[in-house]
Amino acid sequence: MTVRSFATCNAISPGAARYLSTFPELLDESHGDLTPAALEIVARWNDGKFIRLPGRSDEQFLGELLDRLDAQLGELAGVKQVVAAVHHLPFRELLPPPRSAQWDFAKAYLGSERIGRLLLEFPNVKHALCGHSHFAARARVGHVEAIDIGSGYRSKNVVTLDL
Repeated sequence: MTVRSFATCNAISPGAARYLSTFPELLDESHGDLTPAALEIVARWNDGKFIRLPGRSDEQFLGELLDRLDAQLGELAGVKQVVAAVHHLPFRELLPPPRSAQWDFAKAYLGSERIGRLLLEFPNVKHALCGHSHFAARARVGHVEAIDIGSGYRSKNVVTLDL
């Protein structure tokens, strides 16, 4: 599973494109990658529908956010221990386990490895907190203890860190 950043190509699966009669380019069979299984995936990541980034792509927007995070972390170079809090998953190790084709489609929009690579550039970043997937998970990636808090809309989780 590739962890992509934010919404791309309006974040709609081929099955949803067929069902909604939108984005006919997703149904173009001339590329040879449209399988019957792909047409069974009826899913849409709503950022592709509701989020507008005038004059820039998703990757450019992510780059802007990473530049800001890089500057903030750079200001903390003399701090012994940093806890970074980001919304999207910074590491694939935090992805929820496989559940269904629709869920696996959605997992592509849960985060970006670019976030994790930036965090790993700072040896004083000891913990990274996120929660975009709504599924609790922990993983050690390099020197970072990565934690997806896992809270949902109706239930909240608490994470305690020993610093």
